[in-house]
Amino acid sequence: VFITYENVDLIPHYLRFIRGVVDAEDLSLNISRETLQQNPVIEKIKNSITKRVINALKKKKESDVEEYKKFWENFGAVLKEGLCEPNNLQEDILDTCLFYSAKKDKLIDLKEYVEGMKKDQKHIYYISGEDVSKLKNSPQIEGLLANDVDVLLFNDSVDDFWVNVVNKYKDTEIKSATRDDVDITSKEEAA
Repeated sequence: VFITYENVDLIPHYLRFIRGVVDAEDLSLNISRETLQQNPVIEKIKNSITKRVINALKKKKESDVEEYKKFWENFGAVLKEGLCEPNNLQEDILDTCLFYSAKKDKLIDLKEYVEGMKKDQKHIYYISGEDVSKLKNSPQIEGLLANDVDVLLFNDSVDDFWVNVVNKYKDTEIKSATRDDVDITSKEEAA
């Protein structure tokens, strides 16, 4: 039985680029749009779809990076909106994210950034703005780059928001390179 074409919250807003049909046996036939929104089966379907999409994105990123970069250029900013929402998938979403590296001059993920960190480096550094080329040439990151410390260039408007919600990746703090307590020698930072 076809129930509705729109207005069912089957996927979170940050996955709004997904289109498809959901076939479910467990929905009650005595259902309205209002009760459909609060149905526990719908919540299970939503959680399952969300996890599957994020896992599929992770697999795609690992198996075909160049093709994933094309996807990322189109939908990366939308996907990062999920980092701002209260959910338990923030680390999984971070694993799907790509960021422009000032040092490597290409898109990388946070795992690659952490693997390339200096031994005494304790933070993932970023700078945010609108234009990657301007950010890369910013005098605020010259000291870090001169000391072989990479800086991620956040150029999407959503980056300013999610970084206030999610300030860690695994055990490494994500920190703005423009803060006044950043030690450009990448050793101990001021308290």
